[in-house]
Amino acid sequence: MSGTGAISLDAGSISLHAVARRHERSAEITLTAAIPPGAHIESHAPPDPFLIPTVVEVDGLEGVGVDYPEPVRKDLGEELGVPGVLLPVYEGKVRFAIRGEAVPGVDVIRGAVRYQPCVRGTCLPPRSTSWEAPLDDHGAVQ
Repeated sequence: MSGTGAISLDAGSISLHAVARRHERSAEITLTAAIPPGAHIESHAPPDPFLIPTVVEVDGLEGVGVDYPEPVRKDLGEELGVPGVLLPVYEGKVRFAIRGEAVPGVDVIRGAVRYQPCVRGTCLPPRSTSWEAPLDDHGAVQ
């Protein structure tokens, strides 16, 4: 990148940490996404159709519900060349709450987060980051 101002395709990649709890047949997962400083990802409900929403995917649970965090309203006007544009985005650390019924015989819940990262006014190609969370009958497992 030697001073060209180019943005690496790895920029904006998030890291994920999942913790699962089983209560009889129901399961709850807290999924924490760490978004690098200077980057943001689109919220789960962006206001414009050209923006790609963040989506949490889950395998191993039935009747899945996901509570998405409240996005921050970020003024991206200077980055986009349109003053006063406030967009709902996620930045820093955000937590997703996932709940559902554990499928009998499944000991590990797996999934992915699909998102579009943006860095310094440049939105990068959409990507997907996988996660997994072991379940046991004794409560929290990390």
